[in-house]
Amino acid sequence: MKNEVPKYLFNRKYLWSSIVFVTIFSMLFMVIYTPFTGTAWFGFNSPRTALNTIVFYAGAIVLLAISKSLMAHVQSKRNVITMPQFIVWLAVEMVVIASFYLLYTSLIILPEMPIEVAIGPLLLRTTLCVSLILAIPYTFITMYAEIQTKKEELAAALTRRHARHESADHLVNLYDYNGNLKLSVGVESLYYMESQDNYVKVYYESDGKLNNYMLRARTKAVEEMCADTPMYRCHRSYLVNISKIKLLRNERGNTFVILDNSSIRPIPVSKSYCEQFMATIEKNKAATSEE
Repeated sequence: MKNEVPKYLFNRKYLWSSIVFVTIFSMLFMVIYTPFTGTAWFGFNSPRTALNTIVFYAGAIVLLAISKSLMAHVQSKRNVITMPQFIVWLAVEMVVIASFYLLYTSLIILPEMPIEVAIGPLLLRTTLCVSLILAIPYTFITMYAEIQTKKEELAAALTRRHARHESADHLVNLYDYNGNLKLSVGVESLYYMESQDNYVKVYYESDGKLNNYMLRARTKAVEEMCADTPMYRCHRSYLVNISKIKLLRNERGNTFVILDNSSIRPIPVSKSYCEQFMATIEKNKAATSEE
C-alpha cells in the first residue's frame, strides 16, 4: 500500500525513543522561545516555576506514552495504519497536549500572572506553539522511520534472494527405503518426479539431456527430502519443480502443468492439490517480483 505508514514507526523501542526526542526538542525550543514572549511561563528561574515546568512535562510525557501505546496496539490489531490515519492521530495528539497545557495554565499558572496578560493571545500562542513543537520533531521522526523501513525491507529482500539462490544451487540428496543415498542432483536440474508403485521416478537434466532415475522410496518420504526447494506436489503421483513451469493449461475443467522442456508431457494437477498448488505458485511469483 503506497500510503502505508513506515512499519519502523510502530517498533516499541522506537516509540519510546520518539517520546524522549520530542521531550528534549520541546525543552530546547522553549529555552529559545521564552525570552521572546511575555506569556510563556516555562523555566527554572525559581523553585515554583521549576516545579510547574517539571509537573507539566511529566503529565505531557504520560499522555504521549498512552498515545504511543494505543497506536502500537491498534497497529498490531489492524496490521496497517495509513498515512492519513496517522496524520489524524498526530493531530488529535497535538490537541490533547495543547488542551492539557491550557488547562494547567488556566488553573495553576494564570492566577499568578500579571493581570494585563490577556487570555485570548495566550490561547492562540499556546495552540500554535504546541503544534509547532510537536510537528517539527514528528516530521524528522517520520522521515527517519521511512529510511529505516526501506533499509530493513532491502535487507530482507537481499536475504530472501540469497536464500533462494542457495536453495536453487544446493544438491538434493535422495535416499531409498533403507536410508542409503542413491542420487544427489542439483535442484536447478530437477524437472519432476513420478510415483510408480513402490518407486519414484526422478526426471532431471544432465549434459543437456533429460534423464531419469528409479528410486525405491515412498513419495511422501521423497517430498520431505525436497523440503525448502521448488519441488511441490501437484498430484498424488507427481511432484514438479515450479521454477520450471512454462505455463498452466486448463482443459475441460482439468489443469495441466507444462514444463519448459518440450520432451516432457503435460503433468496433471489433481483437484485435491490444485488450490494449494496454485497458491504456492502465486506466492513464489510475488516473492520473485519483489526482487
